[in-house]
Amino acid sequence: MTTTRPRLPGARIRASLRLLWVFVATQVRCLVFAILIFAAMSVTEVVDVGIGRYDALLIAGLAITAVLWWTGYETGREVAVIFAFHLLGLGLEALQGQSGVVDVSRCRGHDDRGRSAVLGLYVRRRGLVPVPGLAAL
Repeated sequence: MTTTRPRLPGARIRASLRLLWVFVATQVRCLVFAILIFAAMSVTEVVDVGIGRYDALLIAGLAITAVLWWTGYETGREVAVIFAFHLLGLGLEALQGQSGVVDVSRCRGHDDRGRSAVLGLYVRRRGLVPVPGLAAL
C-alpha cells in the first residue's frame, strides 16, 4: 500500500514564488556595479563635481570596484579578469588611435572629455579618443 502526502493548496505556487525571488535577488546582486555606476552617471550629469565629468566617473568606477573588492562582494580573481579585459581594450584603442584609424580632428574642442589620458587616449563619452598631437607619434 502506497501512501501519498496530501498536497497543500498553493504549495506549488509558493515554491515557484520562492524560486522567482531567489532568481531576482541573484540578478540584482549581479547588477550592483552597474546600478552604482549609472547612479554616478546620473549625479555627474546634474551636479558639477569640480573636475571633468569623465574623470569623476573614472574615479567613481575605480572607487566602486575597490569597495566591492574590499567588502568581499567581488573576489580578487573577478577584479583581475575585469582589469585584464580593460587593459586589452585600452591597448586596442591605443593601437587604433596611433595608427590613424580615428580622425583626431573630430576630438578637438570637444568639451565633454576628461583630462585623464592613458597611452595618449582621453577618457570621454564615446570611449577613449586620441589626445590631439599624440596620434602622429
